[in-house]
Amino acid sequence: MSPSGSSDDSGFPDDESRAFRTHLWRVDHAEARYDDLPFTDYAVAIHHDENDDGKMNERLFGLPKEGYGVSNNIVHARRAPRFAEARFGLHSEACTVTINVHY
Repeated sequence: MSPSGSSDDSGFPDDESRAFRTHLWRVDHAEARYDDLPFTDYAVAIHHDENDDGKMNERLFGLPKEGYGVSNNIVHARRAPRFAEARFGLHSEACTVTINVHY
């Protein structure tokens, strides 16, 4: 799984270079804990790179071929979710975000 979090809409969810923070795990279940994030709005995207080629593989018409998910569990048939749709507020030390992976 490769989650990345962003605090603004530039590049979300595809451009990892614009992410506030990224991680790479090779597991079936992942949990991340961040103790040093500034209080603001974020959006998180995850990608299950099933064939380990470092990119999101697509089917015909750009539909995802591998598992993916974003905060707020937004799913669109024809486009990637936008930052505004996946945004959540981190305004206290205790914040839990659960993301379902869609295949």
